[in-house]
Amino acid sequence: MERKEIVIDGSAFTDAAGFFETARRALTTPENDVSCRNLSAFADLLRGGFGVFAYGDPITIRLTHAKAARAALGHAAAAAYWDEAARRCHPSHRARLAARAEAAARGQGDTFFQTVLAILLDRENADCAVIFEEE
Repeated sequence: MERKEIVIDGSAFTDAAGFFETARRALTTPENDVSCRNLSAFADLLRGGFGVFAYGDPITIRLTHAKAARAALGHAAAAAYWDEAARRCHPSHRARLAARAEAAARGQGDTFFQTVLAILLDRENADCAVIFEEE
């Protein structure tokens, strides 16, 4: 089976919310559009079935302007994402997510870019290859 190539423009966003919107537009069609506002939803989109490629089909994500994406999705983006997640989640998860946000704010732990990359490469989410174009 041939891999479908999906292009995500790393210069099209400056934070996690912008990344999710860019990924949503790349991974869905207008007829099959769904929300993508968190890492779980992003992993779901990678499985397919939203018009761009069929569920379970192998894909290649071509991340253009990867340097810009790395910069936009650094520790500050991780801190903001985990802080927001801590405020919205079930109370039993708040302390753990708040600690993750605080660590990211100190420049510790994974950047948001590293977290996204781990999801892209996790074979339970999708058969996904990743190509970086630094530009």
